[in-house]
Amino acid sequence: MRENYEKKAGPVVSVIVPTFNRPQYLSKALASILQQSYRNLQIIVINDGGEDGHPFVRSKDNA
Repeated sequence: MRENYEKKAGPVVSVIVPTFNRPQYLSKALASILQQSYRNLQIIVINDGGEDGHPFVRSKDNA
């Protein structure tokens, strides 16, 4: 899911995404964020005490 975007001039917008045992929704949320027209983004995913989602995120990152 990692994509390279050219940074644009202007402020950095931080998007904080809390998640708790819902990897399928996390994938949809991240895809939605990445489809936005504003590109100067910092995306922060917070695991709110759920199971470790690293394997799921890694599988999407390598896709």
